[in-house]
Amino acid sequence: MGKGKFSLYLLFFFLILSGCARYPAEMETLGDRITFRFTLKGEIEPTYYYFVFINNSGDSTKGPFPIIVGPPWPINENTCATGYTHFVRLTMGQFQSFIYDESTKRDIASDPPPISGISPDQHTVEFTITRKWLGNPSKISFNIITIDYKPTDPGWEGTRQIDYLDSGPVEISTLVNKTYSSQTYGSESAGDVIPPLDIISWEVEVRLSE
Repeated sequence: MGKGKFSLYLLFFFLILSGCARYPAEMETLGDRITFRFTLKGEIEPTYYYFVFINNSGDSTKGPFPIIVGPPWPINENTCATGYTHFVRLTMGQFQSFIYDESTKRDIASDPPPISGISPDQHTVEFTITRKWLGNPSKISFNIITIDYKPTDPGWEGTRQIDYLDSGPVEISTLVNKTYSSQTYGSESAGDVIPPLDIISWEVEVRLSE
């Protein structure tokens, strides 16, 4: 068994013990699925926000992109990113999923990821979504964004800390079994933001149903 798979199984084992993961009766009932995992330099801070934003067009030139500065802040849209169609958020220990409604320019709450959890050392976030939930695209682009504060006032003038992928949005195929990682797309810089937000590595696994 490869080191990566062993680590994943070990993580799932701890998640089962802690009651953090939610499993269907059989993994195959999920159909084609995509697992995201990313690791931080420091421990997760419950009050911070940890996102994976996805664009189901698969065109990285359309995003997702981080919103770095303001005001004004786009209160009718997400104040952390643009150019996305779906996203998963972790904050206060809860995983939530959203779909962007272009007509209202609002994020609509959706079913949470069927599998999700945090590693025992509180450094790694992991969750699985289905290709069906994304609209069965042939490819997607994504960005991981971590942030300490989400403005709710369009005129807010405070400062906040944010991290995102050094490579920018990453395009991947959803039609082949493959694992993508920061090892092949370029290592993530460390020390450019506080440890609980500092992304040091990521991995995305596409697993097609048999």
